[in-house]
Amino acid sequence: MPPPRRGAWLGGLVFLTAVVAGLVAMAATWFRYPLGTVLVCTFATVLVVYGGGWLLSAFFGRLGAGSVVVVVLTTVLLAGASVLPKNITTSWTDTSWEAVAADQVADRYELGTGRGSLDLGGLVLADGETVRTTVEAGAGQIKVIVPLNAEVVVHTRISAGAYTYNEVPDYASTGGPDHVWGGINSDQTDRYAPPGDIEAVGTVELTLDMGIGHVEVVRFDTLAALDAEAEMGS
Repeated sequence: MPPPRRGAWLGGLVFLTAVVAGLVAMAATWFRYPLGTVLVCTFATVLVVYGGGWLLSAFFGRLGAGSVVVVVLTTVLLAGASVLPKNITTSWTDTSWEAVAADQVADRYELGTGRGSLDLGGLVLADGETVRTTVEAGAGQIKVIVPLNAEVVVHTRISAGAYTYNEVPDYASTGGPDHVWGGINSDQTDRYAPPGDIEAVGTVELTLDMGIGHVEVVRFDTLAALDAEAEMGS
């Protein structure tokens, strides 16, 4: 008996169709949804195309081992995309906030993807006063500058990344940050007294929530720095 007739290879055609369909799905969702949702839609579209390709290959044509590898890798990527923090956006932004009085400090500051800097270095605290705020970011970097004369309590949650604390903004002058930790799904509370012989006037309590990235807390007297700059310029 002659060997059964085998159809043409469909792997290249299905792969090309999956790539085009995935790019269309990504373009359709890129500016409307968070990054995780965009990637889920993209990878799910690729898998749907390959599902159709496998169904088609049952009637004519063939799909090889390469198609199996693509499906497995896409499934893994889909699973990873589905657990990304929902506040990771598809656009990068640089945002800064500043407050010098307790009533200027917002309850919450939010950032999607990018760098966010909250300057509380010039915050004037009344004796025994406690100021609380939350900074949340999906991915990127959060930097909070706290006043020299405040006790600082930092509640930090990081899905994946690192946390650093330093008494001065420039690590080069000290050889590195004073306190470093990080990892996956890390949750920690740290408390810092004012440096040296400085007496704490009040308390700054921070809740810092980072999806993927770096959280940084530094001490800096913003008002003193501005005065120094003014004296140099005069």
